Amino acid sequence: MGNNGRLFPYSKAVVLNALYDALDGLSFVIDRSNSVRGILFVSSTTFPEMRGRVAISPALSGNQTLVEVFTNTGDDTQVEWIEALMDEAQSLIDRAEKRETK
Repeated sequence: MGNNGRLFPYSKAVVLNALYDALDGLSFVIDRSNSVRGILFVSSTTFPEMRGRVAISPALSGNQTLVEVFTNTGDDTQVEWIEALMDEAQSLIDRAEKRETK
């Protein structure tokens, strides 16, 4: 999976909601989507060269969701925003869980 993906121990719906909010927080927009394949085509409003495809799919076992990002360049030059996206999504899920337990 490398630097471009992460396995989240949550349902696809939970992860999608977190990704939408994380993308917004990082000033990314969804240019288009393919709900059948679970793909979001995203780009940065601040840095137009930062763009890619976000693939969201349920894992084969358990209540897990795999998120992978594929950039247009296909290299590691955009690793920072991918890691920031994954970290922000995880942070949003963690905060939501803390609110639910209170």
